[in-house]
Amino acid sequence: MVFGGEPPYIPPNHPMLQENAGRVPLEEIQSDRIQEIIDDMLRLTVDERAQSKMVGLAAPQIGIPLQIICVDTHMTIERIDFSPPLDVFINPTIIWYSDEMESFREGCFSTGSLAGIVPRSTKIRATAYNREGEKLELEFEGYTARIFQHEVDHLNGLRFPDRITNFDHLHWVDLENLEEYRANFESWPHTCSKEEWKRFIGSSPIDA
Repeated sequence: MVFGGEPPYIPPNHPMLQENAGRVPLEEIQSDRIQEIIDDMLRLTVDERAQSKMVGLAAPQIGIPLQIICVDTHMTIERIDFSPPLDVFINPTIIWYSDEMESFREGCFSTGSLAGIVPRSTKIRATAYNREGEKLELEFEGYTARIFQHEVDHLNGLRFPDRITNFDHLHWVDLENLEEYRANFESWPHTCSKEEWKRFIGSSPIDA
């Protein structure tokens, strides 16, 4: 879980976060422009200003409307296997979701001080390209599958509150209470209603 919203992250009410990102033309994957974007994203995932280890990042979160994500494919829910550099996936598409679901806590730079309990499929299959332009066939489960789904949602204009149907599971969490939240998220008392979430993302965007 990460909190923030400071530059270069665009603010939570920026319209780009509710829009579909464009596919990267395959012939441009190895271009200087795309490779520089990827390098910038990877640097941000280990930015010392972050108050928590970053396990994923999508290009739209930093104002780039392209289908590029970074995912830590080794991190566990105990947060003991953080292993930069993260893996890079371009034009990722989830082609299969397991029927088995699991609910667990998530947070995001693009939702400010909101965190929540989000249902996700426990296993997925996907296709994507790596930064060398090679096509990948992927299969993930557990926490990695959750991170991958979270980041792909960003490419489709979705954030984790959009996956929550019980808004008792959407929570306000101040940064100083983050560790307490991790231990007690299932009974967290500071909830955010659906109406508050809609107002939060519908207010006038701040210049990024």
